[in-house]
Amino acid sequence: MTSLKQEQLFGLLGCNRVGISGLNGDIEGSSAVFTQQPTDLVVVAGHPVTLPCTIPGYHGMVLWLRDGMALGVNRDISGYPRYDIIGDHSKGEYHLLIQRTEIQDDAFFECQAIQAAIRSRPARLTVL
Repeated sequence: MTSLKQEQLFGLLGCNRVGISGLNGDIEGSSAVFTQQPTDLVVVAGHPVTLPCTIPGYHGMVLWLRDGMALGVNRDISGYPRYDIIGDHSKGEYHLLIQRTEIQDDAFFECQAIQAAIRSRPARLTVL
């Protein structure tokens, strides 16, 4: 999957910044909260890094963004072979693992829970 601007992806998913029409997550936006969010990190190129994202009890769509561009939805980030979504989905874990970081991974990352209309704080990944 190639990177899409957030608005384009929302349009493809049939949603807007408030929520998705016709799709329901298990948690309403008012009660879904992050217990883990990505934080600013520094990593040496070639090493792996994991950016955490946990929303307990949430079972809707999760989206990771890099510099505002969508990487993929839920665990499908097939356009990025060095990237994986790891963690226990039943516990609301959607951690982004970047294997063998490269200079182009130096960016801001953000995790979003689409149906709950919440987003993590942006985290800066610095690759040396």
